[in-house]
Amino acid sequence: SMASLTGTVRLSSMLWPLIVTVNLGGSTADVGIIAGLIALLEIPFMLMWAALLKRAGILAILVAAGLIYGVYMAGLSFATANWQIYVLIIPGAAGAAALLSMPLSYFQDLFPDRPGLGTSLHPINTFLGNGLTAPAFALGALYFGYSGTAWIAVAMALAGIAGLWTIEMREKALA
Repeated sequence: SMASLTGTVRLSSMLWPLIVTVNLGGSTADVGIIAGLIALLEIPFMLMWAALLKRAGILAILVAAGLIYGVYMAGLSFATANWQIYVLIIPGAAGAAALLSMPLSYFQDLFPDRPGLGTSLHPINTFLGNGLTAPAFALGALYFGYSGTAWIAVAMALAGIAGLWTIEMREKALA
């Protein structure tokens, strides 16, 4: 489930530059500016998510970030002009900030009595996320184009959220 959320961010990293340059006729300068703005905004959003972690809990943050990122990816699929991509920077950075920074905390919280185990799951999650992203991009781009592939990312985000939610509810039922 976490790999599906991680894969959503990876898939976005492949798609939005192609949507900007190929579908919308933007330039590589647009790609550079957008990437820089996303990176700049991710920092304060990471701090915000970390502050919310004390009040909301890790699952709530991951669900919220997954939904925000799903909306961002849906927005990418509907973009018809580069200015729309610039507007989407804010929700994209907000969602990505949590989806990039919170999985490690989630894994560490899974095994509080076994230091290092949660941390060791992080690279495995990254590997699995990349493994989901490659066929999603290949098949999506082939059959749906770049904008249509963004909907696969939406599905990946929703699947990740559903999986995490199901696991959490099962854990509560067993407790």
